[in-house]
Amino acid sequence: MTNKNVSGVYLNTNYNKPHCCVEAPHIVDTLILKESGKFYSPFFGHGNYQISNKLFYTQIEGKPTLVLNLKFSVFL
Repeated sequence: MTNKNVSGVYLNTNYNKPHCCVEAPHIVDTLILKESGKFYSPFFGHGNYQISNKLFYTQIEGKPTLVLNLKFSVFL
C-alpha cells in the first residue's frame, strides 16, 4: 500500500466497545490521512505518517502519537 491508497477520511465508530488499548480512540473521532504524508485527528492530533507493508497487515505510523494496523481479508 502507498500514501495514495490509504489517503482519505476515516471515522471511528467502535468507540463504545470495551477498551482494548490506551492508544485507540474511545470517543467519536475522524482521522484524515493526506497523500502528502500528513495526518490530522482530534484524538491523535496532527503530524506526519509512514506506511510499512508487513506480511499480513499494513502498519501506519505517525509522529507523534499515531499507530494503526490495517488487516485486509482476501477472498479467493
